[in-house]
Amino acid sequence: MKSRSPTSQRSVARRITPAPRATLRARIALATLATLTLLCATTTASAQESATPAPAPAGPNAPTAPEIVAPAPDRQPLWGMWLRAGPYQPAVGTADQLNYFKSFYGADALIKGRPMLTTFEIAYYLLRSYGLLGAYAHVGSWRASGKTRICPDAADLVCTPETIGTSVAGNDTTTLSITPLGAGLVYRFDILWRKVGIPLVPYGKAGLDYFLWRNTSGTGKVSRRDGLRGVGGTLGVEVTGGLALNLNFLEPTAASRARTGIGLSDTYLFGEATYIRANNFGDARRFDMSAMLIEAGLGLDFM
Repeated sequence: MKSRSPTSQRSVARRITPAPRATLRARIALATLATLTLLCATTTASAQESATPAPAPAGPNAPTAPEIVAPAPDRQPLWGMWLRAGPYQPAVGTADQLNYFKSFYGADALIKGRPMLTTFEIAYYLLRSYGLLGAYAHVGSWRASGKTRICPDAADLVCTPETIGTSVAGNDTTTLSITPLGAGLVYRFDILWRKVGIPLVPYGKAGLDYFLWRNTSGTGKVSRRDGLRGVGGTLGVEVTGGLALNLNFLEPTAASRARTGIGLSDTYLFGEATYIRANNFGDARRFDMSAMLIEAGLGLDFM
């Protein structure tokens, strides 16, 4: 058998000699640290996955996010439209002429012998820094119907203001239609609402009126008397004072949506009193349309 040299024996001994304890401890520590790092990474990923919300299901039954209503822009209204109605009876003229009028149309009434006048008005606000100052225009509609009158004591059975008291109702019908047209200036003191939050807006108006009128028979033809046709017009003036209640405070969210959506700035309920002096500036030959009106209605202002 061949013998190995001492140098070879020492090399083999170095290969099979166990590693020192310090080296083993270092390796164990590194393995433990790697294991802990892996566990921490796995735990963090699981936590992030749990915190991430699941995607919402698609389809008609999918939940919707709550709607966020943007604050209404702080802008003044630019224009408005107002609809109102109230009982109206023209002054007509003298006491005999008024009785003559009531004999024909007094029965066609809603409030105290006065048929209703309905008016639609549009306003455009020119100055808006301190309240609303602008111009308005309106058109109205009024109609009254009744039976024709026959005066037996008259030779031709035709009644006059002096003989109408002894008249009886005839078989035909007669209709008086009045269309008021007007334009003027309006001022709305909306500072209480804009600055203080009090939903009351007093306002005033003044302007010119022109009353178109037309009298027709039961067949729809224009009536005639003494060779004159039953149509005409009367010029006059009007002065109005009113108070409007802003309804935005009842539903602030809906009001904000309306402002940002369709530009509806304000909604009002209002009442007003109007003095009308319309006798064509003293012309006794014209139909006197003067009256004192008490009306109420709904107003909308837009940006």
